[in-house]
Amino acid sequence: YIRLYLGRNRYTGKLIQPYREFPGMTDEEAYAAAYAWARSFGTTYAGGVSDRLSDRLQLYLEYLEADGRSHNTVSTYGTFVGYCAPIANLNVGDVTPMILNDLYVELLKHGAHGTPLSHATVHSFRMFLQGAFRHFVTIGLIEHNPVGDSMRIHATRSEPQALDEASLRLVNAYITEIISNTSDNNASIARRNAVFAIYLALYTGARVGEICALRRCDIRFISRTMSINGTVVDTKQGPKRQDRTKGKKSRNIAILERNVKPLRDHIGWQAGYLEPVSSKTPIITTDGTYTSPNAISKAFVRMRDELGLDPCYHMHTLRHTHATWLLQSGYDMRTIQERLGHARVDTTLALYGHVMPGRDGQAAEGFGHVIDEISAI
Repeated sequence: YIRLYLGRNRYTGKLIQPYREFPGMTDEEAYAAAYAWARSFGTTYAGGVSDRLSDRLQLYLEYLEADGRSHNTVSTYGTFVGYCAPIANLNVGDVTPMILNDLYVELLKHGAHGTPLSHATVHSFRMFLQGAFRHFVTIGLIEHNPVGDSMRIHATRSEPQALDEASLRLVNAYITEIISNTSDNNASIARRNAVFAIYLALYTGARVGEICALRRCDIRFISRTMSINGTVVDTKQGPKRQDRTKGKKSRNIAILERNVKPLRDHIGWQAGYLEPVSSKTPIITTDGTYTSPNAISKAFVRMRDELGLDPCYHMHTLRHTHATWLLQSGYDMRTIQERLGHARVDTTLALYGHVMPGRDGQAAEGFGHVIDEISAI
């Protein structure tokens, strides 16, 4: 037999000690076979990483992070790596389309923790694997990408939900009440900052991470504009500001005259509990540091439940609400694209094309004329 000692696995910390027996051979034959087997590990454990799928996917995540992918994206992909648990111990080269098909079906039926996953989630998971195995082919780890031959998961895109008139009225009244509260105890400070983030998201259509990244220097009261030039992401070390948006481009968006006083009042109120304050101090902050976007999203859910709104609403609903009501008010798609910060107008059209007014209204009016003419005969 032979046992190799190849250091420690960089992810688990365990010793790498592959073992193999060679029964029924002469000493010379066993030695030759063992030597050939040992040589096959020449690059397999380079850097303490085996060819096991779990290890190679973790290394792939490190590659993506080093390549500049956002923390949120890498975090989502980390969840996808967890979905591979049933096949995690297989070598990358042993993964076949049939094995992947069985995994997709298992996730659709039972999920990763007993709750079935949606077709959209499994579709995204498959796309992640497609990219990972393409990378494995590129670096020479395998010769063929098995994901391309696995079953395709068809996912229908659900239309974004916007607040209806009654819900929008309730939310606006709630926001108005909370952001006028001048209490300075810890609970009130946290609540007002969270609700002010909700207020800004509703009136600007900006993403929650972009709202959390806003600093005093990004607000221009004279021109009534707001510079969206960064985003805050949740990391293991806490909220961190990245000096780029999801769309990779900064943008300036207009704010209403009615937004100016609440902004000035909010900044003035913060001066009562913040010290020191600089132009780089975040607009949404309880202690001068950046606020977690996840914390703001949870605050929205608490508000939603307190107001008895539809459970389908979430923080991103405010962005959809902003876009939907602008479109229904007759503003053009290009303007909405630029305001939301979508990289392409196609994205805006795909998300909100169904709410565009105009032609359908003209068609309804045309049919009304037909009825009028028939009735007059």
